[in-house]
Amino acid sequence: MKTSKNKKLIAIFGSVGILTLGISLMIIIKYQYHTNQLIIADCFENYENETTVTIKKHVIGSAVTCKRNE
Repeated sequence: MKTSKNKKLIAIFGSVGILTLGISLMIIIKYQYHTNQLIIADCFENYENETTVTIKKHVIGSAVTCKRNE
């Protein structure tokens, strides 16, 4: 009986930990998405008369970079 109770507690705490981690990552990704949208909007406003602009994102979770092609 005691082993079953311990297994249930481990399962509950493990599930809560996984859910907390997942929700935290989703919040971080959402924040990074909005930050990148602002960077892209500023890029197009600053270089609107240029012919080409390169926007790069190196890895998931990183900020985008904007540079003018010359």
